[in-house]
Amino acid sequence: MYTLSKETVTELGKVTLRYELISSLSETDIPYSTYGIEVTLEGNGFRDSRRIDDISAEKAEVMALMDSMSDGEVTPVTAADVVDDYLNW
Repeated sequence: MYTLSKETVTELGKVTLRYELISSLSETDIPYSTYGIEVTLEGNGFRDSRRIDDISAEKAEVMALMDSMSDGEVTPVTAADVVDDYLNW
């Protein structure tokens, strides 16, 4: 799958943000894949993660969103709000 990693400095010190493309199979009569993002922040003994499923059935669209989230250093705490804003824009 597609993964982006970025090192940055926060109040926790030096941390790594990781954005991973995740896929799930729909539970409908006609199965299809949907894509989401898992955002993880790790560093100095701290780890936080947020998984957001079913953002889109378009893999390229979710990958582009991941690129933007990485550029903006979106953390697990704000990831759901960012995705919600994206979907409702």
